[in-house]
Amino acid sequence: MLNARTIPGRYPIRHIQDFHNITGSKVFSTIDLVKAYNQIPINGEDIPKTAITTPFGLYEFPHVIFGLRNAGQTFQRFVDEFTSGVNFCFAYLDDFLVYSKDEEENENLLKQIYDRMREYGMLINTSKCVFGAHIVAFLGYNISAKEAKPLEQKVESIINFVILKTVKELRRFLGMINFYCHFIPDAARIQAPLNAHKFSPAQRNYSPYDRELIAIYGAKKHFRHILEARDFVIYTDHKPLCHAFKTRKDKCSPRQYRHLDFISQFSTDIRHISGRGNVVADTLSRIEHLDNIADFVKLANAQQSDPELKQILKNGCVLQLQKIHVPGTKTDLYCNFSTPAQRPFVPIILPRQIFNCLHFLSYPGSNAISKLVAERYVWPGIRKDCRD
Repeated sequence: MLNARTIPGRYPIRHIQDFHNITGSKVFSTIDLVKAYNQIPINGEDIPKTAITTPFGLYEFPHVIFGLRNAGQTFQRFVDEFTSGVNFCFAYLDDFLVYSKDEEENENLLKQIYDRMREYGMLINTSKCVFGAHIVAFLGYNISAKEAKPLEQKVESIINFVILKTVKELRRFLGMINFYCHFIPDAARIQAPLNAHKFSPAQRNYSPYDRELIAIYGAKKHFRHILEARDFVIYTDHKPLCHAFKTRKDKCSPRQYRHLDFISQFSTDIRHISGRGNVVADTLSRIEHLDNIADFVKLANAQQSDPELKQILKNGCVLQLQKIHVPGTKTDLYCNFSTPAQRPFVPIILPRQIFNCLHFLSYPGSNAISKLVAERYVWPGIRKDCRD
């Protein structure tokens, strides 16, 4: 993939809130460019590298397109170059804010910028421009002499947001909230219960490789505003992912290729770190599963209606089952005392859940997982079930 072989650019894109330092300004103008990235030509020798295959033939791009690595950095460097020396102008990619103390000064600044744009051959979208106003909308904010505040329609959308029913809707809502979080006191604590993410039922059936890849993909999407135009390393405890960008396209599934293509826009440097060396992330990613394993109350409730356990208690077997009290609860649990370590008896409806929870902790092989489960739990045919 082209992005995987592109040297990452280090030119910084401005922070979206840097324009807030406009104290003393009373008149504002905003300028928007036409198809910004497409106005930047690609070096002639590099155009063949952009080729894509379509049902209608092979196509190349003579100008920069969205999705190319370093596109944002290249364009920000370009606008910083042609606005260099023009005071009271903030350029964030293709959006420009011109601020001044009065209308005459604002007009003079606009003339300077127009001269630069004409010199560099840039085109503006006049339908999206505002000139010489006392209040303008810029990058999601209303800018005036008094303050910069969220757009009223955005605030209304958040307040009147419909009841969330899906994870996708929740993410969209959190995205709006996070954009304005610095206006919300103690926002991180308030949002904490909403930020948990779980795999869908289909994703839980993915291979370890695909689940780890989705985790990286999701992290890049969530923290995109922080990671864009930054040089960083991706660490994973799943070693096969370190070779992901060396894999041929025809060896990847469409989903894998799509995720890798997105990740490559930020970084292709994936390195291995053992779970033991990545204690915080490894522990946090497994808390839910540890809690599920240790849910003795649920286990005890299932034992009460388990026909297999009732049959064993009635007819007897090699297991030495006795009831013990679970500390801190009002629950009694049947455990096996035939070994030094007392192991809870697992009812017929729970072996698959127990197996999946323990398997997720380290993805061991069949023999290792059999031993891991059998050391902690007991049910008839436990080792055979684990191997199968």
